[in-house]
Amino acid sequence: MIIIRNSSPVAILSKPEPCVAAIGFFDGVHKGHRFLINQVKEIASNEGIHSAIITFPVHPRKVINSNYSLEILTTYDEKTKILAETGI
Repeated sequence: MIIIRNSSPVAILSKPEPCVAAIGFFDGVHKGHRFLINQVKEIASNEGIHSAIITFPVHPRKVINSNYSLEILTTYDEKTKILAETGI
């Protein structure tokens, strides 16, 4: 798994390749997340293209409203480790 952190969109798009991606906060990486990840992997495999997960170190709602309070289940590092273990 390749992890891209704090990259500018220009760097990411400099060599665009087709992919299937899911985007979300993925806190806790629960059963529903794993189902979605497996769907992404299956579709990408069937199409012969890359699979990807797009996630964030800070909950998007917290970015919009700094007063928003949310109990996080996993740190960003824990989350990326769990996501890597899914084989995405």
